[in-house]
Amino acid sequence: MSNNDFTDELQDTDWVLQEVQLANQDLNCAFQKIKDETASANENLQTIDEAQQTILAELAALKTTIPEAAFAKIAAAMAAMAVRHDTVQQTAEYGQQRIAELETKLTVDHLTKAQNRLSLDTRAAELEEKQIPYAVIQCDLDYFKSINDTFGHDAGDQVLQVFTSRVQACLKSTDTLYRAGGDEFIVILEGATDPEDVLKVIDRLKTAVTSEPIVLEGKSVPLRSSMGGALCDWKETNSADLAKQAADKALYQDKESPARAEFKMVMAKISMEHTGAKAKGFRDDLTIPAEPAPPKPPKSSLTR
Repeated sequence: MSNNDFTDELQDTDWVLQEVQLANQDLNCAFQKIKDETASANENLQTIDEAQQTILAELAALKTTIPEAAFAKIAAAMAAMAVRHDTVQQTAEYGQQRIAELETKLTVDHLTKAQNRLSLDTRAAELEEKQIPYAVIQCDLDYFKSINDTFGHDAGDQVLQVFTSRVQACLKSTDTLYRAGGDEFIVILEGATDPEDVLKVIDRLKTAVTSEPIVLEGKSVPLRSSMGGALCDWKETNSADLAKQAADKALYQDKESPARAEFKMVMAKISMEHTGAKAKGFRDDLTIPAEPAPPKPPKSSLTR
């Protein structure tokens, strides 16, 4: 039914109601009786079914005093209004669904399903505004570039997804993993105030990441992540930036550990075995070319 037809139908209904009121002066009294019965049902705590039966009985009585054609037009108008209501409700629900989908696209990394950098910045601002303490853990995958170069970017994407899954499985409901870009991730520990607690979380995350190797093109490949954490003191100016810088510094300290040097040898050997020859850029002693030296972050008291 078009809007014009619907308007005409309502106008016809108004005319019919006027005719009915002229023909039956007791119509208003009957509707008032229905209202009184409904109120009485509520006051006496009657069940909904009982109240409905009372109203239906009164409508049935009205039908005997209202011309059949008029009653049919009233019923048709009410049905049209119900359809219109359902259409508006469906449109509103669809709009809410689309808004939720757009919000997800804006805040969630499409590959790993972790929260993205925009979501990270928003959450950090919220925590500072509410003066809620938190800790930052910087993470990256050791020699991730070697995996990409050896097995391809699809394999690299698989590694990122596995890493995300293992880390998220270790986090509490109040903690969140964010993908900052590439193989760089950040964990926010909401409410954290003790450095020892942050170190315990880091140990737990590392254990989960290295729990078992991942199979890439039939080859068993171990995973390892370097991590560094820092507490955020919202009382300081630029507290979020200071915490990130401190976590970065701790991360690069972790990269200097002997365990990472051993992992470097393992990855070199895997790459050479997979290609069937010396991997491009590898030396005879199965080492990987040194990574560019990271920029030195400013000194901070928030490092591990």
